[in-house]
Parts: sequence; structure tokens; C-alpha cells
Amino acid sequence: MKRKMMLSMLMFCAVMIFPSAQADAKKISSSGAASRKARSLIKGGTVTEVDRDREGSMTVYEVTLVKGKKKYEVKYNATNGKLISYEWERIGFRPSRGTYVSKKKIKKLALKQVKKAKVKKLFLDVSDDGDDEYEVDMKKGQKKYTLDFDAFSGKLVSYKWKLIVKKNSSSNKFIGITKAKAIAKKKVPAGTVFEKVELDKEHGRYVYEVEMRKGHMEYEMTIDATSGKILEFEKDYDD
Repeated sequence: MKRKMMLSMLMFCAVMIFPSAQADAKKISSSGAASRKARSLIKGGTVTEVDRDREGSMTVYEVTLVKGKKKYEVKYNATNGKLISYEWERIGFRPSRGTYVSKKKIKKLALKQVKKAKVKKLFLDVSDDGDDEYEVDMKKGQKKYTLDFDAFSGKLVSYKWKLIVKKNSSSNKFIGITKAKAIAKKKVPAGTVFEKVELDKEHGRYVYEVEMRKGHMEYEMTIDATSGKILEFEKDYDD
């Protein structure tokens, strides 16, 4: 009888303790814990740097690793241990030369990497040093992807995704999409149409990412979601 009572008590204690331990297991409370989590994700990778930072109200750990000829950067939410961004790029990659790969082929290669994703933007980025690349911006579910391909060979040079920021109760402090559009319209020629207006978070700051087009001219703007100030403005001729 005493043995059965002891066994029952041990089982009761296990039930009471386990949920708490399980809840704490996902938290990241140190750089060492973040490093171990990143090495578990990038097996065989060597951690070169771990940074602890704040993004708004969220504490994050960003871990940099090297494996073979790739450099990785992964970012975790410290509170729940969730992976919120992942990227890699080739180290010492030497681009080829010759004729550009077609945009059609690049789109096909991108969709092979992220199946059933929606291609939001695809453009050729011409560099002064000849490292010409195609950048493909995509969306699938709650993730935004950015893939860079060598413009001559079509080889994938870098790959990145990050979770899309969801609107929350603090969004009532923002200027709103309608006002963001009005601000953007004043910066571009009449007749320019919107291709994207999206609330995002960059470096701890909420912004509206705006993409517009008129003919072959493309415009991109980053607008502070609180003040309405244009933080970045770019225009590019897409032939």
C-alpha cells in the first residue's frame, strides 16, 4: 500500500512539474543557448557571432555561422525560441560572364526553390563591378522571400526569408495605408500606379513599403509608419 501511495505521489509531481519545464524549454535566455539552437539548425556550421538585440518590444538573438562556402544568419525570438528569419549567401562567389539569363528562366528557378510562392517582384540589379544579379521578391504564407541569382549563369547566390509582421493594437498610431499612398503619390509623376503598399518592420521601426510603376520606370519608397516621413526613395528603369 505504501509503495502504491509513493508511486502515485511521484506521478502527481511529474504531472505538476512537466508543463512548467516544457513551457520554459522554448525560451532563449543566453547567447550560448542561441548558439546551440543555431548549430542544431545548421548542422556542421561554425558560429562566428551572436548578437542580442531589441526589435520594438521583442528581444531577439541573431546568430552568424559559416559552413563550407556559405555564410548563414538566423534570428530567433528570445521569448518563444521561434525562428523569425533565415538567410545564407555564398562566400567568395565569382560571377560568370556572357549573356544574361532570361527573366522567365529566373522566375522558374525561383519557384523551384519556393514552391507555390507568389512572385511579387523580379528585376535585374546591374553592379558597377560586374556582379550583375537578378533579385526575386516572393511571398508564401506568412513569409517574405528574397532570392538573388547570378544574372549570367542563373546560379542561386543568396537566399532569405523573414516572417511578415502582423498588425496589432498599436497600429492605430500609424498613419494608415491611405495616407501612405497620398504621401507616395506626391513623390512620383502623375499616372504612376501602385503595385504594393505593405506594413513592415525594419530595425525595430514600423514602416510602409511602397512599390509603384509608370511604364518601364519603377519606384520604391520606405515611409515611416508613425510620422509619414519618406526614409528611402529609389527609382529604376526596367527594360
